[in-house]
Amino acid sequence: MEKGTFSDGSIISFVNDNFVAAKVKTTNNETFDTPFGEMNTGQLARSLRIRGVPAVFFFDIEGKPVFNVPGYVPPDMYLTILKYVSEKHYMNKSFEEFQGSEKTTM
Repeated sequence: MEKGTFSDGSIISFVNDNFVAAKVKTTNNETFDTPFGEMNTGQLARSLRIRGVPAVFFFDIEGKPVFNVPGYVPPDMYLTILKYVSEKHYMNKSFEEFQGSEKTTM
């Protein structure tokens, strides 16, 4: 996703305007503070049940995971995901419901 979705100008703009982004590489053993205590990348991956990469997680203001995206996602779908999370639709409808309502309003 580095060379496609994450390098798309509309994705970059939307993320910069609506999120605090952090990239964690699973190939190193970096340690950092999380809302759940100090963890290294392996511990974080296990706690989030990451089985493969890429894996994108969205967290609320308290650090609780609210939505995740396993695997590659093309830019147009990723924009829909970003809107779903940034507008907090995850609080009252499934992504599938949101996606369906987005298609009818386009």
